[in-house]
Amino acid sequence: MDSTEIIQYWESKYASNEVMGNNFNLEPFLHGFLAAFSPGHSYYYVANFKSMTLPYVAESVVDFVGKKSDKVTFQDIVATAHQDQVEMVRLKEQVIYDFYFNFLPREDVNRFKAVYLYKMQDPKGRTRVMLQQALPLNLDASGNLENALSVHTDVSYLRIQPDHTISFFSLKGSQSFLNVNSETGRFDPESIRGKDLLDVLTPREREIVGLLAKGLSSKEVSVQLHVSVHTVQKHRKNILQKTNCSNTSELVSNCIMAGLFV
Repeated sequence: MDSTEIIQYWESKYASNEVMGNNFNLEPFLHGFLAAFSPGHSYYYVANFKSMTLPYVAESVVDFVGKKSDKVTFQDIVATAHQDQVEMVRLKEQVIYDFYFNFLPREDVNRFKAVYLYKMQDPKGRTRVMLQQALPLNLDASGNLENALSVHTDVSYLRIQPDHTISFFSLKGSQSFLNVNSETGRFDPESIRGKDLLDVLTPREREIVGLLAKGLSSKEVSVQLHVSVHTVQKHRKNILQKTNCSNTSELVSNCIMAGLFV
């Protein structure tokens, strides 16, 4: 499958020949909503899905796409996805559309961000595992998606791999839909895998997982938290048991998709 099929899917669902002048003010969202996303080594952009254009692109995009922000297009960004990831990404994008426009009430569309992992190849030929987070910013008068914010963060250092799950994380404290299976291309709340880690883990356990995700050893975590190494190791064992994870990499991956770090 070619990456252009993802673009074609977006055009079939979002694009319109009747594109009005864009009076949407991007600045409040760029400075306000970005607080809901992890920084890290990343790039972000605002996409207008009606015209299939990018009104705003961060300068850091050149590190990932190889083009300056004023030259990059939708096609350039999508083309960075590994060939073996294209079908997976397309199915996830179908689930995103189904969730926002067939499942949620219109007033809740910009209250959830979509989160998933994918692999890309950067301009130097390096494979990177990217965390994509997307948030609808506004709809037009007919209820169609107009602008959306997308943040792509390099999480290769976590040594996790993309799978078929996608999460929809509530920004307003309501129910989130975590680790939804995307293989059918449709949003199915019954396909949610695992428990909500926000409920399973205590604040201290989340803190420890966050430090482990940064690459700290048990000894370094103990120094950071002013506790003994034995205490940290006991917490790690309990966390793995509570989350049914076999190792720290699996744990960190699950925590990302549960919205603990994003």
